[in-house]
Amino acid sequence: MTPVMSDKSRVSDFLSDIATGMIIGMVSLTIAISLAALIFSGSLTPFLGYGISIALFSTAVLSGVVALSSSLPGAIANPQGVSAALTALIAASVAAGLPTTLPQSQVLSAIALAIGLSTLLTGVFLVILGGLRLGDLIRYIPYPVIGGFVAGIAWLLMQRAFVVLAGTPLQWRTITTLIHPSLLVHWLPGLIFGLGLLAAARHAKPVLAISALLIGGVAAFYLILALGGASVAQAMSDGWLLGPFPHTVLWEGINIAALGQISLRTVLPGGGTLLTLGMVTAVSLLLAGSALELVAQQDLDLNHELRSTGLANIISGLGGGLAGFHSVGLSTLGQRSGLHGRMGGFLVAGLSILMLLFGTRPIAYLPRPVIGGVLLFLAFTSLHRWLGVTFRRLPIGDYLLIWLILIVIVTVSLLAGVAAGALIAVVLFAINYSQIAVVKHTLDGVTYRSNVDRSRAQETILQARGKEIFILKLQGMIFFGTAYKLLDIVRRRLKDTEQPKLRFLVLDFHAVTGFDSSAVISFQRLKQMAEQQDFVLVFSHISPDLRSQLTSSGYALATDAHLQLFPDQDRAVEWCEARILDQTESSSPQAAPSLWEQLASQMGEAAAQRLRSYCQRCEFKAGETLMQKDDPADALFFIESGRVTVVLPLAGGETVRLRSMGSGVVVGEMAMYLHTPRSASVIADSTVVAYKLTAGAMQRMEHEHPAAAAAFHQYMARLLAERLQKTDVTLQAMLD
Repeated sequence: MTPVMSDKSRVSDFLSDIATGMIIGMVSLTIAISLAALIFSGSLTPFLGYGISIALFSTAVLSGVVALSSSLPGAIANPQGVSAALTALIAASVAAGLPTTLPQSQVLSAIALAIGLSTLLTGVFLVILGGLRLGDLIRYIPYPVIGGFVAGIAWLLMQRAFVVLAGTPLQWRTITTLIHPSLLVHWLPGLIFGLGLLAAARHAKPVLAISALLIGGVAAFYLILALGGASVAQAMSDGWLLGPFPHTVLWEGINIAALGQISLRTVLPGGGTLLTLGMVTAVSLLLAGSALELVAQQDLDLNHELRSTGLANIISGLGGGLAGFHSVGLSTLGQRSGLHGRMGGFLVAGLSILMLLFGTRPIAYLPRPVIGGVLLFLAFTSLHRWLGVTFRRLPIGDYLLIWLILIVIVTVSLLAGVAAGALIAVVLFAINYSQIAVVKHTLDGVTYRSNVDRSRAQETILQARGKEIFILKLQGMIFFGTAYKLLDIVRRRLKDTEQPKLRFLVLDFHAVTGFDSSAVISFQRLKQMAEQQDFVLVFSHISPDLRSQLTSSGYALATDAHLQLFPDQDRAVEWCEARILDQTESSSPQAAPSLWEQLASQMGEAAAQRLRSYCQRCEFKAGETLMQKDDPADALFFIESGRVTVVLPLAGGETVRLRSMGSGVVVGEMAMYLHTPRSASVIADSTVVAYKLTAGAMQRMEHEHPAAAAAFHQYMARLLAERLQKTDVTLQAMLD
């Protein structure tokens, strides 16, 4: 019986949700204000009031839409540092490209338009990725490459944090400037505060610890200010506070009228930067989704999250807002604090709207060390994860790769780091995939036989000459990294003097997933080898694409004497065996022993004659059935001449060939000995002459001529043992 929750419990849970949501909302708003200060810093500081208003608007939209539509009820979304760092580059680039004589109002319109378009296009990009169901692509990006990207973005975040704190970005050439006492006194408190937030995040109750530290940081600043005898106006004049905001323009969305005054080309971000923003946002969102799956202990539909977050970014972009996605930290805080359902996201959205309506003027009195410290905290969190925690979890090569990408971003540029990461990803794929053996199994005509039961004399020939057939079962992707290995394996077989001359090279493509142009070139070189060394290339299971490329590369598939194509490996090997037998039998023209001569050599002349007297001679025309699947197994057949095929009937009238049998073999013995129905059908391929031994006749022979029956059973036991031994040899060859 499901327990009924009391009204008192509901009220208690509701009040607890409100309190926790308010705390998370205050942390989220602090982050939003800090990111606005990140973007509107340096020469853009006069527009910080507007920046804060669009950050609040974005927080309201992102948190509200994601809370409403995410597949994870407790998901909380807001503008994120990785996206804000790139947006800061876009805003600075647009501002630098505008004429210096342009009025400040038009400068702000241009920057606002650039930010809005960037967010809008990022949202469209996310929706397209989700619509195409490409969310799982994150699984294919090497972990170290992702780490290098995120660490590089964290570095950009640190750079801009120092602009907020000291008016100078953190760069190698500015290190000596930053340690000057006049600047050191501005950024050092923010650095200490950021480290304090990092420590608070590891507290047992991080949401309370961070909130207390934020409130305490603001209170401590004003306490020190009062004890020092400095006024608030003086602190604002000396750059200790976010204000003043000369342009107090609040959020008004994208100013469409500005398009008539400013060239769209001027405000549209560069393709590389815009693509980077979209890719970084998508990758970061998918990483966040993967992390939240672990926190919530449930699977997320990442494609749904892409569409949901893309819609939120489109709405934010239409309003001139910032890009963002799920916050792992805030969502985790909500999960661990016991927030019920979607309350957290809605409370964050509500607080953002209230703050937006209240105005940005009170925010002007927030201390820069606190805001800059929050930015450093966000950067430190990423750097700690990717440069600290991974040191103990990753192989040294992967760990150094993260540093390599980070160094490229720091010393060259973000786009160079992205390009380096993409190149490294390709190289890593080629190196790692090339370690997978292109040849799954290496066999020959001794260790692998076709599903054709032959006479003992033919089996003896194939056992002696089977190594003239070299069989390679290929697998995976055949490209420049693996095609060379395939050629090398064939070369080593051709040079092996301990092996007989190679006559047939069988390549089975059943497990091949794809190939590139280098694979086709390798097959051309194989064809040259076949012509020079006089062996036949035998391909099985080739795809239509490979067939087309071979044809366009000069292969005469229908007439080439050194190339044969077959639908499967079994028929390919059967063809090779038949060529060996034809050559051997043509060079040794003596007649092959008859069925009863073969049985006499195995059972003895007298026993074979007794057995023959109990058998019934039968003839079957091509296409006739010797045995039908599921029929009672009341007889076996000795094939004297002709050929039969064991087939498995399938739905729709189709059949699968299991084995093929010629003269001198026995068929149907397994089911008769086991007293089970027929497991397959046996069809005559040509005119067949066979001798039928029924179960009743065998019982009479056992009673009337026990010695002959014993010789017959001994022969059958030896025959079954030999078949089992051949299977064991093939399995062992595949395991080696």
